[in-house]
Amino acid sequence: MSQYSLLVNSLKLLGLPYEDQRKVLPNFVGNIQDDVVSEFYNAFILLPQLMEQEKISYEAVKSILNCYILMEMNISNPELPEGAFENHDSWNRVRSLAKQALNIMGEKLTCPENIKFD
Repeated sequence: MSQYSLLVNSLKLLGLPYEDQRKVLPNFVGNIQDDVVSEFYNAFILLPQLMEQEKISYEAVKSILNCYILMEMNISNPELPEGAFENHDSWNRVRSLAKQALNIMGEKLTCPENIKFD
């Protein structure tokens, strides 16, 4: 799978509502948030290479960076209640930014394909 496809699929997974994320991930996944975040991180580190290869626009990079920053803020926020990943406004903003990035990239928010699990 190409680096671009890995990024697109991670954004698709991140952009889905929690219930759809649960449906996409296998039953053995214990912590949905950890797997969704891990998939995005694994693809996020490919961003410089995709930029160098000019496979992603500046506008898409801005959205992806905003998504990453907000996700990091959510993860490190001790005030977020347990289960916040499911439907808290702060995580729904991350989902919205993922959808925005996909839109800028000309990709549709559909179920991701070929997601690999650690």
